[in-house]
Amino acid sequence: PKKVTVTRVAVSRSRYLIGAGARRIGEASRAGGAGESGLTKLIWTHAAHYTSDAMIAVCLAGTIFSAARSEQRTQVALYLLVTMAPFAIVAPFIGPALDRLQRGRRMALAATALGRGILAWVMAAEFHNGFALYPAAFGALVLSKSYAVLKGACLPRVLPRGLTLVSANARMSMFGLAAAAIGGGVLAGI
Repeated sequence: PKKVTVTRVAVSRSRYLIGAGARRIGEASRAGGAGESGLTKLIWTHAAHYTSDAMIAVCLAGTIFSAARSEQRTQVALYLLVTMAPFAIVAPFIGPALDRLQRGRRMALAATALGRGILAWVMAAEFHNGFALYPAAFGALVLSKSYAVLKGACLPRVLPRGLTLVSANARMSMFGLAAAAIGGGVLAGI
């Protein structure tokens, strides 16, 4: 047998606690019939969406607010324009179009995730150049708004019998906020 040391005990206990925590989180996401109805998959998709939103926000905040004091006003104005435009201009057009989508919502959700991944890659590649950074950020925010509309359309279809819409939205929000805190915190630390 291996010699018992403080490090080995700490590693063993950490593995046990992480495994137990992961099992409890998995059970919570499947509770109330969510595993059978498909709500669990939407919950984890929502958590990944929140994580990517937090990571993009951390990266954009570090990029846009790193300007000199004389340039800060224009940078802040540009940031506000980029973040508010999807909700003020694009949302009235894209919302009704996505609401009319009867089939292929899963594919549309996957397309928003794929598009955001490509735009995140573009933002990372254009970090120092800055030319494509703002249009890519705008596109990522538009796709984020599209995801929110599609998620709202998909949720009633995967709702288990014993769960209300309010409870399902609350569960998704809790998982999303926890994922965003972890993802944003890890990226801010990096």
